[in-house]
Amino acid sequence: MRARVAILALLLAGCQAPRATLQVQPMATLSAPVIPAAKPVPAPHDVVVTLEPGVQTATLLADPAAKGLTLLGSVQLAGRTLLKLGVPAADSVQDTASRLAALATVERAAPDKAIVPLGYSFTKQDPDFALQWAHDPLHADTTDAWTSVSASQQSKIIVAVLDTGLDVTHPEFAGRVVGQQSFTGGGTPGTDVTDTDGHGTHVTGIIGAAGDNGIGVAGVAWGVKLMPVKVIGGLSTSFDAIAGLLYAIRYRPNPDDGSRVRVVNMSFGVPSAGVDANFTDAIAEAHQDGIVVVSAAGNDGRDVVESPANTPNVVAVGATANYLGWESLATFSDFGPRLDLVAPGTDIESTFPMSGAQAGSQYGLDSGTSMASPFVAGVTALVMAKYDPTNQSTTAAFADKVRTRLLAACDDLGTLGWDPIYGAGRINAARAVAPSTIDATP
Repeated sequence: MRARVAILALLLAGCQAPRATLQVQPMATLSAPVIPAAKPVPAPHDVVVTLEPGVQTATLLADPAAKGLTLLGSVQLAGRTLLKLGVPAADSVQDTASRLAALATVERAAPDKAIVPLGYSFTKQDPDFALQWAHDPLHADTTDAWTSVSASQQSKIIVAVLDTGLDVTHPEFAGRVVGQQSFTGGGTPGTDVTDTDGHGTHVTGIIGAAGDNGIGVAGVAWGVKLMPVKVIGGLSTSFDAIAGLLYAIRYRPNPDDGSRVRVVNMSFGVPSAGVDANFTDAIAEAHQDGIVVVSAAGNDGRDVVESPANTPNVVAVGATANYLGWESLATFSDFGPRLDLVAPGTDIESTFPMSGAQAGSQYGLDSGTSMASPFVAGVTALVMAKYDPTNQSTTAAFADKVRTRLLAACDDLGTLGWDPIYGAGRINAARAVAPSTIDATP
């Protein structure tokens, strides 16, 4: 096994570009494409026609009943030809289907229909949801998890995002941003969390972009409250990050509200730092308060998990990629003995700022363990909401149970059991919230 890991490490490391020498840096690749926001997809204006056995496509298209129809697609199915035919905008799709179904050359004809993910149905379909491959039941399966944990159940959970800030004006976060704070102003905290980089807004969208709102994308836990803590901007240091972490841990809103920070996401790294004692102490405090801290493993493709993900009591997350439906470790993802689990982290569609570095895009793709970590943070929030509905289990023991549940619910992608490439496996949101109690077997 050690030889296999060493060989894989060399292969993965050879795919990496040189890493920027920042003291604290976001863990995302810098060359991922950015795409504009998609417009809502209209209902299909097509018919699907099954020809009688032996009938040729040209025969149907030559029939006067098919006048004006456009051939959009053709496949062979069960010894018959299946056609997709575009209907002129002025014509009724249903009337066209009925007219074709009456032909002797046609076995059946019916209007084409849009498909939606099974397990969860949006009333206002988010138009970019189709680009979010990680939500699919064949991957991390958040769509089925949403049937177990509603957005209203999530509303008392605050997820703190230590990153480059957040575009708090983005409509995907409306009404759910709390406690914003910046620690990049030379040691003086402030409330300006403007995200001029785009990284923090993208990470936050993966966690909690609003779902079922008819725009953009859906986050993993789209009912939670979101706390942007800006710790990266200019020459940021681990001190800034620790200061931000302590702020999030100790944040106490109106006690009558019942909400509090239960999850912290840290999609940044401190290269070559080893295990940092300050992060260890700060994260130990979080652990004692029942807070689960999730962190990106690193993007060097090495068998070394970076700080702060290598810290005790942190859920260290590597990234997977989707290669034509086959999910495996992303070439850039760090791995090794300290890795806990993996999550989708390649070509992840999420939010971008509406101004600044990604001006005008609002949505786009990015890749990195930075994108995998918030996916796990979102699932962690779902677990918290499901098994602590009153939001009062703020103990280390409960945090340990949440961590155990996350690992036990993974889909094993590597050798049987834990392995240094995938850890416990790829996170599975639906399995994580399926049992009736947190102590039950997923």
